[in-house]
Amino acid sequence: MKEILAKNLLILASAGSGKTYQLGNRVIGKIGKEGVEPERIVALTFTRKAAGEFADS
Repeated sequence: MKEILAKNLLILASAGSGKTYQLGNRVIGKIGKEGVEPERIVALTFTRKAAGEFADS
């Protein structure tokens, strides 16, 4: 998955391809490396399972 630097990001891929993992890493990077405040980030997932995985990371 190529890194696209944009204000908004849409990740489209098949099941099991690492979408939730990539989203989590991107959010962690924005907060940790770029200093973005967590309150300024909106991350949405399609399933409750993915939301749970994201919340755990």
